[in-house]
Amino acid sequence: MEHLFLEILADEAQKGNKPFNTFKVVSINRVVAAISERFQVQCNVKHVENHLRIVKKPMANYMHNSGRKWFWMG
Repeated sequence: MEHLFLEILADEAQKGNKPFNTFKVVSINRVVAAISERFQVQCNVKHVENHLRIVKKPMANYMHNSGRKWFWMG
């Protein structure tokens, strides 16, 4: 589930849907819809936003070390 979450957000960032330090609403809604559909669970915006806060710091370190700063940096 987390892989799908991160994959979609990376795609959204590349599309320009992360203009500053946060994602646009359309990006969060895309994650909600994909997780709900693929895993047949009730996922909502608050779930995605909470999980984003949880993974933000570890992913920032990973992305920085891999040279993909665009993902979490503003």
